[in-house]
Amino acid sequence: MGKESTLIGKGNTAEIYQWEEDKILKLYYDYMPKEAAEWEYNITKQLSDRYTFLPKAYEKVQREDRFGAVYEKISGKAMLGEMFANLKEYKYYCRTLAGIHKDIQKNIDFEFISVKDKLRGDIARAEYLTEGEKTRINNYMNGLPEGSALCHFDFHPDNVILTDKGPITIDWMTACKGEPVADAARTYIMLKYSDIPAPNAFKKKLVRFFQGRMASAYIKEYLKITGLCMEDIKKWELPVVAARLSERRPESEAKILVRLIRRRLSTCT
Repeated sequence: MGKESTLIGKGNTAEIYQWEEDKILKLYYDYMPKEAAEWEYNITKQLSDRYTFLPKAYEKVQREDRFGAVYEKISGKAMLGEMFANLKEYKYYCRTLAGIHKDIQKNIDFEFISVKDKLRGDIARAEYLTEGEKTRINNYMNGLPEGSALCHFDFHPDNVILTDKGPITIDWMTACKGEPVADAARTYIMLKYSDIPAPNAFKKKLVRFFQGRMASAYIKEYLKITGLCMEDIKKWELPVVAARLSERRPESEAKILVRLIRRRLSTCT
């Protein structure tokens, strides 16, 4: 494999190797296109040259028919693990999550893919929806504000690493520029509806129970510190949920999302 020798993590699209003492290599699987690795590297590089709340991007790498990049190694604990290890403190973590989210949503004045363009691309690939439904959703979204804030668009507790120097947010592949409330709406939807695997029915119920409460605690704090209201979140719910269906969610989750979309479409003129 070359200079990296120790596999330290695996995900749905890539493996993580130790590269140097303070660096890691994120190496995509061979079925992932070169463009995906380059896209993530370019976005992370552009942002990490400006901000300190994400890992630095160092270089692109190719190993045989696999592509990846070298990033700063972040030492700390994922917030999600800390939340589930201290469920009695979930409100504290959710409030912290909301504060971190607001802090990274800085207004940016450089060229970046827009929230709406990202959503349109995802909606085009969404499963379960008809072309007519997709057209109606896009037409509805045209009337929403453009915005100019940095949006992570995959912001959840497992992408926040708690370090001695403060929180670091990872996985910026989906980052875009637009209305920050759209970004918050996506986090709210993920927290509330994501189908998280559990070993048995009892634990599944327990996870679902806390998911709803975590989503509520997060959004309550986000609205409080931004001065927004739930109606602002709901305005973005339709395109955000539709775009979520492009991610090949478990069928049980997809059915819930489709029902939510069609209920919202029935109220749209």
